[in-house]
Amino acid sequence: MKYVFLTATLLFCLGSLGAAATTEAGANKVASTRNLKASRPFDFTAYCDPDEMRSVLKSLFPRGTTREVVEQKLVKEGGAAIELDDRPRSNPNILHYMRDVNCNPENSYWGVNVLYDKHGAVWQISFTGGSDIFPGAPPNDKSDAGIFRLEDYGDADDLLLTLRTLFPKGTPRADVELVLLNWNLSRRLIDPSEPLMVFYRHAYDAPIVKAGKRGSEERVWNVRVDYFKDDDTVSQIVLDGSAVKRAFTGDEAREYFIHFKKKQKTFGDKH
Repeated sequence: MKYVFLTATLLFCLGSLGAAATTEAGANKVASTRNLKASRPFDFTAYCDPDEMRSVLKSLFPRGTTREVVEQKLVKEGGAAIELDDRPRSNPNILHYMRDVNCNPENSYWGVNVLYDKHGAVWQISFTGGSDIFPGAPPNDKSDAGIFRLEDYGDADDLLLTLRTLFPKGTPRADVELVLLNWNLSRRLIDPSEPLMVFYRHAYDAPIVKAGKRGSEERVWNVRVDYFKDDDTVSQIVLDGSAVKRAFTGDEAREYFIHFKKKQKTFGDKH
């Protein structure tokens, strides 16, 4: 009986070692594959499937990758042309890398769009036929207006803190609208009776998973910005017309009430 027990124990230990070795081998294989992709010259024409391109881009260029590394792969090795957005007041932190391919009539080119932070590091990547490759999340640096995207926020308090950081009281309206209208493509709504109370509505498709399938649903942020009459600068920022979600309180809020004769209303309300 003693020998049977020892034999069983030995077999269990050997099995555990084998399983651990298999797991380690699998991890090493994944790492080896990733390193192999990074070491090989990048070739746009080798990829026609969006899911495969998504995987490759995510593997090659994790968040924080420098612009030099990205352009070594996409431009010098892949032969992509760099294109800037020629729309007025477009975000200079977004660069487009374009490369013709011969996949099929519906996919005759790859367009890789890279959003860089103020240090020149990758924050987000999207591409032709695919969505963002990194999950939406607010950046740690709330002062970097170039990578501010309303769709990255799911929490109102976090968004309000960022808005307060980006647009402190006294910020010119032009600076606010550069970010909210031109860079975030929000829609501006103004009540004619209160021209200094401006609403910026940002609707976007948020990725979701239902019954194991990828999909999307529309979500909306409504940001109200009140401006001082004297110099058209920020007086107050409010989320969704809420009496609670206000950026500025105390003395700052009292100044706001003075400018608006202690009268507030939400867009569309009748008094």
